[in-house]
Amino acid sequence: MAKKLLDFIKKNYKYLLFCLVFLVVNSFFVLRLRSNVGGWKVLMLAGFLVVQAILCVLGFYLKKVKGWQHHQLFLLFSIIIGLIYVFAMPPGVAPDEPNHFKRAYEVSEGKFISSREQADGEGGNILPNSINELFRVAPDQIKYNDMPGIISESSQKSSEEFQNFGNTALYSPVVYAPQATGILIGRILHLPMIAIFYLARIFNLAFWILLGYYAIKKLPFGKNVLLLILFLPISMQAAASCQADAITNASTIALFAFTLNKIKTEKLLTTKEYVIAAVLAFLVSMSKIVYLPFCFLLLLLPKKCFKSKNEKFFKIGGLLLAIVIINLLWLAISAGFLVQFREGVNSGEQVKFILSNPLKYTMIVGSSIVEQGIFYFFSFFGSNLAHFNIGLAEPYILFLAFFIFYTYMQENQKEFALTVKQKLFITIIVIICSALIFTSIYVQWTAVGLSLIEGVQGRYFIPLALPILFLLKPASTQTRKDFAPYAFAMLTAINIYAIVSIIAHYMV
Repeated sequence: MAKKLLDFIKKNYKYLLFCLVFLVVNSFFVLRLRSNVGGWKVLMLAGFLVVQAILCVLGFYLKKVKGWQHHQLFLLFSIIIGLIYVFAMPPGVAPDEPNHFKRAYEVSEGKFISSREQADGEGGNILPNSINELFRVAPDQIKYNDMPGIISESSQKSSEEFQNFGNTALYSPVVYAPQATGILIGRILHLPMIAIFYLARIFNLAFWILLGYYAIKKLPFGKNVLLLILFLPISMQAAASCQADAITNASTIALFAFTLNKIKTEKLLTTKEYVIAAVLAFLVSMSKIVYLPFCFLLLLLPKKCFKSKNEKFFKIGGLLLAIVIINLLWLAISAGFLVQFREGVNSGEQVKFILSNPLKYTMIVGSSIVEQGIFYFFSFFGSNLAHFNIGLAEPYILFLAFFIFYTYMQENQKEFALTVKQKLFITIIVIICSALIFTSIYVQWTAVGLSLIEGVQGRYFIPLALPILFLLKPASTQTRKDFAPYAFAMLTAINIYAIVSIIAHYMV
């Protein structure tokens, strides 16, 4: 027995050392909290280090010994880590979560288009006052000690009144289908509002897991990196909250994975696959208009996927035309909810400014990237979790970024490689989506003519991360070491660190 253990250690010492290093690093961050949260609370937080060690061992065992595939391990790890996030975050602490929940609640009542209190007022609807009791403590001030009062107040029967949620009234009801389903079940069972809220989170997480599972299963190459992107703390936060970003991120990634899978296999597109492509494209198009160009990746499907050129023209062309029309229809509806959210903001005037000064606007985008590029980078990995008040250490983030890039370059590409034309097409899509991200924030959130775009965050670029990495990968078929165990150890370490940081913040 001792000999087998020694042989195992010798054979896998690099992996064991990797896990040990991050266990020590996370222990350091836990110990630093001792003066703030108290001795017994630190011991409780230290329990997550045990969870980290168990998950590292479990991931290695299931992958190397039992032969589990990436998508199977993703399913297990996403359920465990995702549910911890669901209950670790107090209600409303994710960005704009109160308004996302309110929008989902009205969708659960069959109100797919918001109302307006006045002709020029913000979007909203008549909702139970108990919803406001969930968020009665400001997200930057809430602590776990406030939870008993929140649970008590939100569980009582209350009247209804008109509530504004203008920034989420703009969103399509489609991206709230998971949350609304959980809310509807809670309402049918007459559950307290706090229970309904957590059901909304859980259903949002479940649908994100479903799309992530599909993406990892279908992606022909780069599964380890996709795992790391999906498990970024900022991504997990969205998935475990009521935010619409969860569906946006997962659906765009799933559509990209579907497209690459068909490029590799070059098999005839079945009816089932066409329906899946249509559903994914519909989800992407109804998430945010800035990611609509992603749907045009379907044009990359090879000729062998169709019986003839005419079939591709009618199937893909017809699908793209349909989703563009649907998107434009919703855009026309949601435009009525565009109001001045900040002083100096005027969407109409801002659009006129951009159209009349295209060169100047291009320089504004460039200046914004130069001035705030470091913030985009760190916030992409989780430097501003919760209500932008919980940050991960920058050295940790830098190592994670390096690890993702290095892992991707070490991936075994086998016989899959994108052509120059395919890379060029994807590059154009990425550039257009990036331009739309900056433009949408400039139009909706920045004062007219301002020389810097305010409000852009790294999390908006999560759907673009995988395509960008694919563009950077050189063509290679060299067989290299399987980094899957390291990827699972890394995603476990970074999320345990993030979870401990979140819990510690709301303990104080």
